[in-house]
Amino acid sequence: DPDAVATGSGRSIPGFELHKALQACDEFLEGHGGHGMAAGFKVRVGRVPAFRDRFNAYVSAHFPGGTPA
Repeated sequence: DPDAVATGSGRSIPGFELHKALQACDEFLEGHGGHGMAAGFKVRVGRVPAFRDRFNAYVSAHFPGGTPA
């Protein structure tokens, strides 16, 4: 069901603020919260591909090659 809501969480690594990445994806999320090193979020199943693309683009722009931009 594309309207079902999935819940996720994550822990980050030094130099990458996970909550800022989720803020950049806000339009695709039902909700999110946390801090630099850990965060949680809710996303509708049908929006997972768009969320994934935006999240990956944010990571590529702000943490290229595994180092902070």
